[in-house]
Amino acid sequence: MIILVPIVVSDAANGQNKIHPDLMGHMTDLSFNHTEEKIRVIVMLNEQYNPPQFQSTQSFLDKKQDHKEVVQSMKMQVHDSQSRILDSLEDKKKNGKVKQVRTLWLVNAIVLEATPEVIEELSRREDVAEIIPDFVVHLVEEPSIQGEAGILSGTPVWGVEKINATDVWDMGFNGTGINVSIIDTGINYSHPDLQANYKLGYDFVNNDQDPMDDEGHGTHVAGTVSGTGVEGYKTGVAPGANLFAAKVLDSDGDGNYSDIIEGVGWSVANGADVVSLSFGGPHESSMTAMVNNTIAAGVLPVIAAGNDGRNGSSTIMCPGDEINATTVGATDSNDNNASFSSIGPVNLSSETYIKPDVVAPGLKILSTSWLGGYINKSGTSMATPHVSGAAALILQAYPDMSPLEVKQLLEYTAVDLGTSGKDNYYGSGRIDVLEAIMAPLPLISNITIYPNTTNINSTINATISHYIHNISYAGFYIDDDMANVSAMSAKDGSFNSTIENVTGLINITTLQDGEHNVTFQAQHSKNYWNNQTSEVFTVDKTPPTIILNTPLNKSNIIINLSIEDVVSGINNVIYNYNGTNVSLFYPYDIDISNWPEGLTTVHVWSYDKAGNVNHSSFNLSIDNTPLIIISVMHNGTGILNSDDVLWVNLTEIGGNESYFTIEDTSINQSLDKISSGYFSTNYTIPAGLEIKDKVLTCYLSDEAGNTISSEADGNISIDSLAPRINLVSPANNSFIRSGTIIDLTISDVFLANGTYNYNGTNMALLSPFEIDTTGWNEGAYNLTIWANDTKNNSSTKTYHFTIDDSKPSAGSSGGGGGGGSSGEERNNILVEKSERINIFLGDHVSYSFEDISILYVNFTSKTSVGWIKSTIEVLKSTSTQVNTPAPLNVYKNVNIWVGLFDWANEQTIANASISFKVPIEWIKSNNIDEGSIKLYRYNNNTWNPLPTTRVNQDEINFYYNSPTPGFSPFAITGKSKPTLLVKQVPIPAPAIIENNSAPSNKQVRQIESQNHEGNVILWILVIIIILSIAAAGFILKKR
Repeated sequence: MIILVPIVVSDAANGQNKIHPDLMGHMTDLSFNHTEEKIRVIVMLNEQYNPPQFQSTQSFLDKKQDHKEVVQSMKMQVHDSQSRILDSLEDKKKNGKVKQVRTLWLVNAIVLEATPEVIEELSRREDVAEIIPDFVVHLVEEPSIQGEAGILSGTPVWGVEKINATDVWDMGFNGTGINVSIIDTGINYSHPDLQANYKLGYDFVNNDQDPMDDEGHGTHVAGTVSGTGVEGYKTGVAPGANLFAAKVLDSDGDGNYSDIIEGVGWSVANGADVVSLSFGGPHESSMTAMVNNTIAAGVLPVIAAGNDGRNGSSTIMCPGDEINATTVGATDSNDNNASFSSIGPVNLSSETYIKPDVVAPGLKILSTSWLGGYINKSGTSMATPHVSGAAALILQAYPDMSPLEVKQLLEYTAVDLGTSGKDNYYGSGRIDVLEAIMAPLPLISNITIYPNTTNINSTINATISHYIHNISYAGFYIDDDMANVSAMSAKDGSFNSTIENVTGLINITTLQDGEHNVTFQAQHSKNYWNNQTSEVFTVDKTPPTIILNTPLNKSNIIINLSIEDVVSGINNVIYNYNGTNVSLFYPYDIDISNWPEGLTTVHVWSYDKAGNVNHSSFNLSIDNTPLIIISVMHNGTGILNSDDVLWVNLTEIGGNESYFTIEDTSINQSLDKISSGYFSTNYTIPAGLEIKDKVLTCYLSDEAGNTISSEADGNISIDSLAPRINLVSPANNSFIRSGTIIDLTISDVFLANGTYNYNGTNMALLSPFEIDTTGWNEGAYNLTIWANDTKNNSSTKTYHFTIDDSKPSAGSSGGGGGGGSSGEERNNILVEKSERINIFLGDHVSYSFEDISILYVNFTSKTSVGWIKSTIEVLKSTSTQVNTPAPLNVYKNVNIWVGLFDWANEQTIANASISFKVPIEWIKSNNIDEGSIKLYRYNNNTWNPLPTTRVNQDEINFYYNSPTPGFSPFAITGKSKPTLLVKQVPIPAPAIIENNSAPSNKQVRQIESQNHEGNVILWILVIIIILSIAAAGFILKKR
């Protein structure tokens, strides 16, 4: 049996566990070298396609239609699951951290180039399964065994003869109508032997529609699959098959896994029946998904085992190591294993299994040359297209075969070589396509199970047929119980023909309710088995349930039933009233509006689709007598407070239950039945209510569900909630100026008065509850607010403010709010930008600005302060708050303020930084050294350079970031490149250098040093003489 193994994806919570070890090593190297280089990776998503074939390996009933539906389903799944992650990558593309984003629909993955930072961020997403390098793959290197043809022109080459393809041609099968896609270096589609069969292609290396071969490997492979022989030699196993070309390898035979996946996906989407791959690389999960999903779409992947056999066992290369791939090794003309052919076993996903699956001719294979004519090559790359061509012949003969059935047929009919049975050198043996055509598996069709949804034993019928051989046996087993196979009998009494109609009985005695899988076994006279075909049927031995629900909306008009059968579903429902059967449909409502009053019985029968029936009967009392509310009374006059008792009395006729509600509250209080016609209750008012003039309504109902309501005279007012005091602005614990308005809200429907105290004196606080701080002296204030309502509920709040009217110092670490209020002269401000953010303890705050040189102001808040404004003042020249201009060449002078005055200090913020940009044009036009850009901060009457790091660039700007201890005037500066000056200095004649050779660098430096020393001595002598003359003159004058 062939088993499909779905891809296993990582569910690690730690993002780094999702990053491939090779990729993690590369990222570590980049981080160590502090480079922003991007890495090309494949991001595998958790949500992977899980087709029905992975649970049940049944044949394709309509292969072409199934192929289209699977491809569409895969693409829809990818579109839905990738939309969010693709949206998140858009901003990163704009920031230059991501590029070259492509979707790989065949494996639900995304290939992109990204920085290590982005890769780590992606790994922490829940929808990401794994991130792997976009590994480089190589051609399965062939030993250099090449030479001339050595055969007569017009005859088939030895490999085609060896697998008996020519005998299959004589039967009328040459691959016509079957599409084989060569995933390789391209095809020379102009070669006379390939020109007629080439249909379409794409170059994924150069991203164009011309897949012309520039290495030669793909053309040789294509010739073995479908070479026509018109130029001389019959190299093709299936000379009538159509050729697709997916060029995924460059002129050196190298390519990336992402291009491989895209090439296979392109082939699948364009209707390929077989994909032929002859290359290898390291194993990883995208290859597992690629192989499995290709098979799920009805396409057979035929893959070379590799040419590392000389290195010993377990040398099968990826993707040939995938369990579901048809993996091909190589043999010579005597059926000996080629020494280079890779050997199994394969150890993957905690499994060990035999590979290759089959072998084929792979030594000194003559096929088409990309330069014209023919050439001999060797390798498993040459064996693989023999199998691809053989698959095309089989699919022409049996077009409804699934990829798994073709793989199974190739193995079952192979010539067993080496150790008996399947082994790690020859697999199941060397393929024999004639035997495969002559002895395929029996075909199972016309399957019926009656009844299919059943509560009794079912009859199962089918037709077993074969192209040539008589059917010898048929049977079936249920689910996975292969130990209990039930034999089926031929309807004509014996198995003696190529077509047999068979029948059997499914015993459901021991089967649980639910779906079950019936797998057929059929055998023909050559002893080949088909155990791949299955059918589903349902057992349901449990009758439906019938439940009488409470009549809808407590009315006496509709009775509702819940009727359910979870296995096979409801077939029909009947109820009987007054001797008449009536059909009942979902939602199973019975209208009793016209039924007379009194006791009646309703019978209900429910039948499920398996034939089970349930009967229930219900006794109902029909009561259509209307209710009457005579009066509703309560004592809720005035305003009720918490713990007050509200009593409610109801007098009525005909009711048995009553309750009351109060408008705009959640109060729903039942009334006690004191006596016939009289209900009453005492209700204690809870805390936390505040309503005014709301309606009290009483409801009355009887046992039949009849309901009536009535509103009481006199509305209800309740005040058991204290006033709510709220500070609107400025934020608590703020620094403010005198004259600032402190804005409050006080909410209470029954508010009596408000009071505030800030200097020991209570003052009335009236609506709109604003406190003017004009005249308040500088200093800290505790502002206390009191509010009382008419029921003496009270609230108190205290807020803290500091009045600071001093002008901010340019050396402070805070700011002044900007816009001239900072102290900057208004006529020196070129542009002013502000932003407010509501700040809480621990927030990573980032103010962002547009259209100016400052991009972001960032810090971590060490306190909760409410709304804080940051202001940028871009200045025309040096700030008027500093004493001296900034050093070097100034690009921009800016003031940056956060909060009022000295708010931004080491007690309130941490990790402050400023992000800014500088135009590349300014740097070039002013001859600035681009590595010298610095952000200077003015503090304590001094300009201080801040550490400045260039973090990015685009075509227009360089982008920088600088940490800062605070906020004040700043300047963005750069240093001019030094100008090279050439000065002519007379040089005394140098000493003669022997041998008339040019002086060495060392000799020149010695000469220059000597000249310099001579000049210094001369000047010293001149100065001594002048001083001596001056001294002598002074002495003579004094005498």
